Amino acid sequence: MKKTFIIYAFLLNLLILFSCKSNEFTKGKSTDQNLTEISGDIFETKISESITTTMQAETMTSESTTSAEEINIGEIDKYSYISNLKNYKFIYFTDYGRYYPVEIGGRDSANYALYFESKGGTSEILTQTEDCTVEYFDNDSLYLSKNRGQNIGDKYKLEGNTLISIEDYPFDRIKDSVFTNLPDNTDRYLIYDDKIFYDYYDREGISYYDTKTSETVDFNRGKIGIINNGYMYYTYYKEPNKLQRFDLSNYKYEVVCESDRNQNLLAFEFYEDSILYSSDSVLYKKDNYGENLIFSADDFFKNIGYEIRNIQCEDNRIFLNIGSGAFYQCIMEIDIGGNIIEVIHEDQIN
Repeated sequence: MKKTFIIYAFLLNLLILFSCKSNEFTKGKSTDQNLTEISGDIFETKISESITTTMQAETMTSESTTSAEEINIGEIDKYSYISNLKNYKFIYFTDYGRYYPVEIGGRDSANYALYFESKGGTSEILTQTEDCTVEYFDNDSLYLSKNRGQNIGDKYKLEGNTLISIEDYPFDRIKDSVFTNLPDNTDRYLIYDDKIFYDYYDREGISYYDTKTSETVDFNRGKIGIINNGYMYYTYYKEPNKLQRFDLSNYKYEVVCESDRNQNLLAFEFYEDSILYSSDSVLYKKDNYGENLIFSADDFFKNIGYEIRNIQCEDNRIFLNIGSGAFYQCIMEIDIGGNIIEVIHEDQIN
């Protein structure tokens, strides 16, 4: 009888222990958070109306065959923005000079190639770069891929005005290491705080893979954008008039800027302590002191129908890519007051 009691007590303790562990795991598996009115300065931005959002996160163990130890975050971080590069870069500065896309072929066969202005003062259209996309660039070279024709997917390195066929990009091995830990339907990714944040090309939401714990956390909204001061800033085609951000410390969402519902918020960038964003033809600056219109493409061209499609800030310089329809592009540099410093390129209107 005593022996039976001891066995029974032992089994009961095991059952209690298992139950406690199971509760701990379930408790950490998902969270719900309600967002209320947000106020503060530019990096704790005051929002005109309160927003309430339910955010659900589900944690799961990654089934990846690559362990966290095999990923060198310092090395990955150097190339982490390549998947987001083409969304806002349109002028590239290297030790050889600067490059930017120009239209060639005329209205019947319009396409873009890179225009090269060397530091020696020469300039030329690099027709060999037609049908190419810039994947990455550094102080020395641009790395391109062919995106149309029989050689689609071919890789190239551009040094000065010389296009060199290459087998691999310098970041291929790093990118492969990253994607080993991500789903097949991953679209873009960025590295921050030992985590690989990524979104999807076939559904909403953002996720991160923790390189230290090998865990994946999913959120039901958000997109990859630009990381600045601990926030992921992004725009989303379903809410085209809003600039939103995702707090990477507490995983809350906020609306930062909102244009008129009949206008699209086309582009955004950061200049010192300000956010620059374009709403159709107009460029705004938002900072701790308020929000101001600093440039109007319609006023500059003395006509309507222009859009500020891209903004790029480089070494405290501001570059705009302005378009009208499918066959017109103007690249210019302005200062923070909206004054024109240089019209770098303007397509001819036929």
